[in-house]
Amino acid sequence: MIDAAQDPSDRAFGRCDLEARVLYVHVSAHPNDREVRATLLHEMVHVIAGPGGHNARFWTELEYLLSRGAPITVGFPELGERGTHLAVIPARFERCRKLFAHAYEKQQRAIRRMATGLDEHQYTPHGCETESCDWAIDGVAWRDIWAHHCRMFGFVELDGNMQPDARPYYEAILISSLLA
Repeated sequence: MIDAAQDPSDRAFGRCDLEARVLYVHVSAHPNDREVRATLLHEMVHVIAGPGGHNARFWTELEYLLSRGAPITVGFPELGERGTHLAVIPARFERCRKLFAHAYEKQQRAIRRMATGLDEHQYTPHGCETESCDWAIDGVAWRDIWAHHCRMFGFVELDGNMQPDARPYYEAILISSLLA
């Protein structure tokens, strides 16, 4: 069943309720018919991929639909709970990465414009260790701290593979948790 009426207070353009076997599409929130179709396809991919959110199976299905010319959009909603970095999407999902790259570059340009004139701040493993130590003292588990950093900085792709430059940050979080 597809239900076109959705609570306007819900910011999502669509939602898949696997238990109830219902797809919700907030039609009036979309700027055009193509975007409504893209959201409907996105939610249908959730049905095919099953539970697990925006996991590798979800991306495999998106890649398949793109190979068939489906009117799918790939942007920040498709990353879902995984974060906001292009690095999260494994290289094997070439079509998805190409489409997402446009949204990602647009976001990065906007961030650079907003940051113009601000002092440069670099996030280093040492800064990560200091911040993580504070969290660990407050009782936050190191796995939760690592998960937060993965979402914020794209340290792990959705297959679970750590990005090469993430190792020093991972070690800093682990060390800070052991010291706290």
